[in-house]
Amino acid sequence: MNFHDRDSIRNVHSDPVHDGMLTGACAVAARPAPPGPDPARADTVLERSGLPEDHYGRYGPATGTGPTARKGTDRR
Repeated sequence: MNFHDRDSIRNVHSDPVHDGMLTGACAVAARPAPPGPDPARADTVLERSGLPEDHYGRYGPATGTGPTARKGTDRR
């Protein structure tokens, strides 16, 4: 994938961006959508994929448990 300003995307964010784009492409391939943006569908697809939860679980702000406490909880 070639982003115009790819240097502006930190490495920690490039994987979820690519994963989200691939997840969206798979969702459209499985069930075509009408042209134009559909934020509600995009939110639903990403939410069901678990990508945001996984990303924030690994890289999000500490919630009292800390990243070391989450090791070993990888869903893969």
